Amino acid sequence: MKEQIFTKGIAIESDTYYKATEARYDITLEDCTKTDNKTYFSYTIRSSAIHDVAFLLKDLHDVILDFGGATLVFHGRIVPFILDGCKNVRIINCKIDYDRPFYTQAHVLECAKGRMRVRIDEGFTYRVEDGYLYATSETWEKKLNRNDCLLWLYDRTGAKHYGIILALFGAELFPNDNPPLPIHQLLVEENGDDLIFTGDFPENWDENNGNNSLLITHEVRDKCTVTLLDSENVRIENFIIVHGAALGIMAMHCHNLYLDNYSMYQNFEGNGRLVTNNADAVHTFNCSGDFVLRNSYMDGMLDDTVNVHNNYLRIEGIEGNTLACTFPGAGVDILCPLFCVGDRIGVTRGRTVESLAEYTILSVFADEQKNLRYLTLDRVPCEVQVGDVVENLSGQSEILIENCIFGTFRGTKRLQSRKKTVVRNCEFRNRETSLLFTGDTTYWFESGPVEDFLVENCKFYHADRSPRLSFQSEVEFTEKAPYYHRNITVKDCYFDGGRVASLSHVDTFRFENNSSSSEMTIESTASANLLCSDGVTIVEK
Repeated sequence: MKEQIFTKGIAIESDTYYKATEARYDITLEDCTKTDNKTYFSYTIRSSAIHDVAFLLKDLHDVILDFGGATLVFHGRIVPFILDGCKNVRIINCKIDYDRPFYTQAHVLECAKGRMRVRIDEGFTYRVEDGYLYATSETWEKKLNRNDCLLWLYDRTGAKHYGIILALFGAELFPNDNPPLPIHQLLVEENGDDLIFTGDFPENWDENNGNNSLLITHEVRDKCTVTLLDSENVRIENFIIVHGAALGIMAMHCHNLYLDNYSMYQNFEGNGRLVTNNADAVHTFNCSGDFVLRNSYMDGMLDDTVNVHNNYLRIEGIEGNTLACTFPGAGVDILCPLFCVGDRIGVTRGRTVESLAEYTILSVFADEQKNLRYLTLDRVPCEVQVGDVVENLSGQSEILIENCIFGTFRGTKRLQSRKKTVVRNCEFRNRETSLLFTGDTTYWFESGPVEDFLVENCKFYHADRSPRLSFQSEVEFTEKAPYYHRNITVKDCYFDGGRVASLSHVDTFRFENNSSSSEMTIESTASANLLCSDGVTIVEK
């Protein structure tokens, strides 16, 4: 392997070790490569047409990017890393930040029904015009009357957060279609150094008597820190996100992803910020092989820590050995590589989990105009019919998460794979459910069931607020297929509070040698084979 000193703008080649020598690299729009490849941003339906990418690595192998602990500061709406068709790549020893974060932070000075007075924190530039609020920087400006803005009240000590709403500012609004929450209309005016927001705030929204920070996130989530597509054996080590625009790591149709000391901290080195990442820390689609996360600390995300799952398709038509399918789930573009050539798929009857048949995909075609995926199979699918559901059986990762701390954040962790999944020696300090296992053929269409899951020697705090582990599913259950998740073991863990788990249509749940600060309860709905040690109360729902 060749060795090169890294300089800004250097062409990255295969079989090369790049070593940085400076403490900071400022990367501007002029340093970037433009791309209009829709597949890179197909994990969101609201992506921009053209993106500026700092490091676009295409079809490279055996590359090490060692930044030596340097901070990479991106000036503008820039995507830091995209790896497409790469193999054996390491990105190590760096911090990621932006000149102006993609959210706005303010101190709440007064709050009453329909009126709030705030002062915007230093470093979050803005302007006000005709009742509209604009987030600004040296290279971009956004009028906050489009898409949606997440408004989040947050205790200034960082100990907890309160309610959230979606809102837009100004007299004329252009919200997203089908938002997950109602959009609140707010007007803004300047009052000296302060701003006055008026509008339809929820009653009793400010639970902390005005002693809060207000977070306003206002960026489309299409600028991930690291985007991986069709890549293999990628390692990201000693990698800190001071601020990330969208998802931290987005992996699509990749094999083997290893993360070690992949972290993000609130108030990093005293910068006063409460948000580290505008969305998930890690999200994968249709990935296989190993998924490993070790020795990491994460807090301040505005969504989930780790999402490892696939998505169901629904069959809309059958012609010969070809299925015409839609992806009815929210938020993901038709081009996202959820199903690829060579993948093994399973088909279930309607919205149930009754298995019908398995096939291998010979070809895939995405019709953007019709919003259909055409899957050509290795034989005629005689057993299936319109309305049945398709799951990718090849896109299943073996998951290991160990020696990690998950602090305060808005979301949860979803680890849904049929392969072996282990979470050990971790701490969970968030106030919502720590581990959530869903699976639905109703809204998100996220798959699939866990079949071999172990949690051991972990500590779960704030368990009295919501169940620390929640196994839920939104499918139609039948006498033939009454369960979804199965073979779950939780042992040698500590729970700070009594409501430890909620089970729905689970088969075989072992709860062994765990302890708590109070009596432990497990809620169970239509579940079987619950094997719990003494001192645990099972509540049938």
